[in-house]
Amino acid sequence: LYVSSNSLDTNVRMLKIAYKKAAEWLRKAGLSADTAKRELMHYSRRRNHNSSPSIVFDEDPDRPVTVAPQATLRWLGVFFDRQLRFETHAKIVAAKGMNTVAALTMLANTVRGLSHIYLRRLYLTCVIPQILYASPAWFTGRKYQSKHLEKVQNR
Repeated sequence: LYVSSNSLDTNVRMLKIAYKKAAEWLRKAGLSADTAKRELMHYSRRRNHNSSPSIVFDEDPDRPVTVAPQATLRWLGVFFDRQLRFETHAKIVAAKGMNTVAALTMLANTVRGLSHIYLRRLYLTCVIPQILYASPAWFTGRKYQSKHLEKVQNR
């Protein structure tokens, strides 16, 4: 669910109302939401993220469920942060790319390893798609994003 307002407290109230409507619709359809998969992220330009309010869902009066805001949120393979800078995503993707490049170096034995042509082909088919996955959505060309990806490229 997505809501937008000038106040985080207003967002919490709007999210609770929207969730109740969605839960009611699911109940009528014979379905239910998985409580373990609820995640909360307040997107804000504020520097102080300690004041981000949690949401308490009280659909079961005996066991209210509190969902606290997270520092990063993974959705469809992209890691979102609260300011939509995607630096965390770039770090994680670069680490995965470095692991893949390290695995490729094991195949690059000088005595019986793969030739440079095949290593390049493996790099282009394994590493590049891994580090550029969904890049039109998260890559803004900022230096703090590029520096992590350049480490993989230069290795």
